[in-house]
Amino acid sequence: MKKTQKVLLDLCGEEGLPRNAYYGDGEPIEKEALVNIREAFQVEGVVFQWKPQDLLLLDNMLVSHSRNSYKGERKILVSMANPYSTAAKVRSVTA
Repeated sequence: MKKTQKVLLDLCGEEGLPRNAYYGDGEPIEKEALVNIREAFQVEGVVFQWKPQDLLLLDNMLVSHSRNSYKGERKILVSMANPYSTAAKVRSVTA
């Protein structure tokens, strides 16, 4: 367990964490599965050198994007065409 993770768990408990990973039914994802997911992200990741005027468009439901740090000025614009709800998805599958 990373030091930062341990400190946050000690201070906040799992329920008070700013973000966490769960299966669609709300059950926690096993630590071993998270390790495998992180390894897959590392293997499949694409890194490129940003240039002025570069633009990135992505669909957060189809693409997992990096959290590598960025230095310099940037503008972030967000648009949501159709809000996504996991609850609606689960209901439509089980209905």
